[in-house]
Amino acid sequence: GFASDLSRHALASGSRSLRHSEPDASACGLKRLQPKARRMSDTPTPAGDVWTVRRILEWTVPHLKSHGSESPRLDAEILLAHARGCPRIQLYTNYDEPLTDTQRATMRDLVKRRAAAEPVAYLVGHREFFGLDFQVTKDVLIPRPDTETLIVEAIETLKPQATPRVLDLGTGSGCIAISLAVNCPNAIVTAVDLLPAAIDIARANAEKHSVADRIRWFCGDLFAPLASGEQFELIASNPPYIRSEEHTFELQSPYVISYA
Repeated sequence: GFASDLSRHALASGSRSLRHSEPDASACGLKRLQPKARRMSDTPTPAGDVWTVRRILEWTVPHLKSHGSESPRLDAEILLAHARGCPRIQLYTNYDEPLTDTQRATMRDLVKRRAAAEPVAYLVGHREFFGLDFQVTKDVLIPRPDTETLIVEAIETLKPQATPRVLDLGTGSGCIAISLAVNCPNAIVTAVDLLPAAIDIARANAEKHSVADRIRWFCGDLFAPLASGEQFELIASNPPYIRSEEHTFELQSPYVISYA
């Protein structure tokens, strides 16, 4: 079944948990496995082994919690909605609906990867930020809720100005530049990133939110690709940062080590 297959993976693969130490089988709520445990894709499926939306969530939430997820319910819902190709709200309107074999296989893989510390946003390919949906890949860092405070302050700063020029350094997914362009229609926005792949993601996000024609994109190191003497009313940046005294394996989370 769904649980037995994931349990085998957790015990046999040595996957890294979201915490710094692996929980044992009892901490994960795992029972002794039968030698020939059935995979969830096996058919036919007995009536008592039907993996409905409800049952998948009831199993996945404690499993992710035991692997250190700080938001196991939200993680499970996002992953299951992605596996089923539906909005999260439909999980509850179809609570007792069985998953197809394909949906179960997709969900099983997503749960394994999440339990091994892979961020949910990378698993599903997008993240909401300041009320907007942004495509994300491993070429960009995931927009964080804390950065929304920067957007609020920037909007207040730009309000009194007619056509403010804004610079976003290290744009990544473009979440800062695009959020400011959407919420400050008179702003002229410039965005810079060192990685061409990041610029491609940011451009795609700008197209999605209909502000691509109001943002200039430059690939380069900080101010280097800009014209000499160019000025801006506001410069925004939220680059990745780790204090030197924290730059050790013991003090870094699996997310920072593998995905930041």
